[in-house]
Amino acid sequence: MEGRDSLKLLKVITLLGTLCLVPKGINSPIRAVEIRESESFLARTRKIHINPGTVETAQTYNYRGAFHALLGQYEKAIALLNQAIEINPNYGNAYYNRGLAYGKLEQYEKAISDYTKAVEINPQDGEAYNNRGVANFQLKQYEKAISDYTKAIEMNSQYEEPYNNRGITYTQLKQYSRAIGDFNKAIEISPQYSDAYYNRGLVYSELKQYQQAIEDYTKVIEINPQDAVSYYNRGMADGELESRELELSDYETSLEMNPQLVQAYQNRGHSYLRLKEYEKALADYSKAIEMNPQEVSSYVSRGIAYAKLKKYERAFAQWSKALEKNPNYGSAYANRGAAHNELKEYHKAITDYDKAIELNPHSASYYYKRGNSYKKLQNIQKAREDWEKAASLFQEQNNDEGYNFLQEQLKKLLEIEEK
Repeated sequence: MEGRDSLKLLKVITLLGTLCLVPKGINSPIRAVEIRESESFLARTRKIHINPGTVETAQTYNYRGAFHALLGQYEKAIALLNQAIEINPNYGNAYYNRGLAYGKLEQYEKAISDYTKAVEINPQDGEAYNNRGVANFQLKQYEKAISDYTKAIEMNSQYEEPYNNRGITYTQLKQYSRAIGDFNKAIEISPQYSDAYYNRGLVYSELKQYQQAIEDYTKVIEINPQDAVSYYNRGMADGELESRELELSDYETSLEMNPQLVQAYQNRGHSYLRLKEYEKALADYSKAIEMNPQEVSSYVSRGIAYAKLKKYERAFAQWSKALEKNPNYGSAYANRGAAHNELKEYHKAITDYDKAIELNPHSASYYYKRGNSYKKLQNIQKAREDWEKAASLFQEQNNDEGYNFLQEQLKKLLEIEEK
């Protein structure tokens, strides 16, 4: 039997959603595992006397293993927990803590095995079900993860973490209504649970419900005023609502808190680009490239800023650099094509649009732009074919504005043909 003072790390693995908010998205990182240490941990370990071969010794190894886990020394923790389990093979807390250490080392199969053993020993261990769910999530075994979180909730309906984690899993499966329901429940249980507000904000952003997203990110900031990523994400939502002043303010604050947040430089550059403050946009894109020279999109964006300033040679150099790094980056071809079109180099523009369409055959805008180049060359038949294709794609994508615009352009084209 496990003694009353056996330490079980009350570490709840709380994931942060992995949504990518395109085109200005940040792959929001998985938040660190939280290991909640018992306040009396050190005092209690000092009082333990080692008597070889007894359950008390197993407890001691468990305490020591837990302590090393708290220090991030997971290999040492596993070695000590192995000894605890060798002495007492039915020591559920030791399996649980070893599962945590394996999880931190990204050895998820081993973590699942240990959590499974923990719930075999103690079928009411909701935290073990929760953490096994996290390991299953990391292995993209989403249905198994949902089953584990549901089991954890059955063990304790007032346990907020599995609601949050199940909500994240539903988000991954694009079951947004269920995800929001789980985040709502987590918040109901724990009104100061910032992760649940944050993750619900991600879902609202994905659903283009930007005002609700802003309210959730604002709540996160009220709870944790130093949360740079929430300022950043709120800035993105501000931008979608065209609140440029608020957008820039949020990016500025996020960078003050975390100067390494490269995406904030990129997105602030996008905002300056929309405001036609091209020099400021260039400065931000250059900073983003300095921080992450491998990010192709930053070169493409810097090329756009140069093109807006009519510095076409520099713009072409940026797009060529982007294509050196990724020859299949369609946006670089499309933007280079647009610049050739602006310079009345229509044949070169068409060549670039050909490549952009080859890489992304479902882009209505690429067909429209190539059609525009054909029209400039008086090749009305080719222009009509491209615009008809663009209109068809807009219709498939439920873009009524784009479809109606193309219908008007096709009518004008028909008038030219009939003359």
